Amino acid sequence: MKIKIILILGWLMVAVGCIESKETKVPQSVVATFVNKYPTQENPKWIKDENGLWEAQFESKGERLRAGFQQNGLWVETEYSVNIDNLPAAVVNAVNQNHQTEKIVSADLVHHYNKGIFYDLEIQTIDSTYKVEYRKNGMRL
Repeated sequence: MKIKIILILGWLMVAVGCIESKETKVPQSVVATFVNKYPTQENPKWIKDENGLWEAQFESKGERLRAGFQQNGLWVETEYSVNIDNLPAAVVNAVNQNHQTEKIVSADLVHHYNKGIFYDLEIQTIDSTYKVEYRKNGMRL
C-alpha cells in the first residue's frame, strides 16, 4: 500500500511539473523580439500577465521597465514606472478636474504599438482602484 501511495505521489509531482513548465516557458519568438528590441538586457524576469501577454521585467539606466509581447513575438507595449511627482502638469490638472475626490497611487509611461505614448494611472477611490489613461497634454484616452 505504501508503495502505491509513493508511486501515485511521484507521478503527480512529475505531471504537475510538466504542466507548469509548459505554461512558464517563454516562446522563442518572444525572446528573439525582446533581444532584438533590448540587446543590452540580459535575464529579464518573465511572467504571463492577466491579458495573456508575455511580460519581461527589467531595469535600464536605473528605471524599472516592463515590455509586453504577444505569444507570436509581436511587441505590444513597454511601460516605464514614473514617480507621481514627475507627471506633466497637464496630466495632473486633468486628473484633479476629473477625479476630484480621488488620488493617483501609481503611474506608468506607456509606449504602445497602437495607442502611441500615454500615461497609465491607477486612481484610488474610497473603496477601490481603477486605471485611466492620459496623453501628455492632459487628454484622456
